[in-house]
Amino acid sequence: MPSQMNIEAFKRRVKMRISNAAVNFFKGSWDRKGFLDKKLSIWKPVVERKRKTRRGTVKDQPLVDTGAMKASVRAIEDGDDIVIIADTDYAQYHNDGGSVDGRPPQRQFIGDSEVLNDELVEIILDELDDLFT
Repeated sequence: MPSQMNIEAFKRRVKMRISNAAVNFFKGSWDRKGFLDKKLSIWKPVVERKRKTRRGTVKDQPLVDTGAMKASVRAIEDGDDIVIIADTDYAQYHNDGGSVDGRPPQRQFIGDSEVLNDELVEIILDELDDLFT
């Protein structure tokens, strides 16, 4: 039977691993250029345009301009809960999308994902196995 100290260490490890896995999974939406739930939902492309940057002329890519939104994806603790947020003023507009009021099309990068849930269950089972062996 695990001691109280082992259980507290287990809880800290699980929280850390789950937080890291979820943040990495959601940031991976930019690499996938879409959101992965049961299947990949590819982001709608931006209107074809080119723009000048310090590195020359580049084509616009969905949700890639300054990189601030992707960089803002992080985990916060709320009591026993872990909440993943994207802390920019415009993240919710892109994640939820819309077709009215000039809102952009949905380009979800955070949300419920069956693939992520399966990964998180594996993390918990792995940590439980370590706790009881």
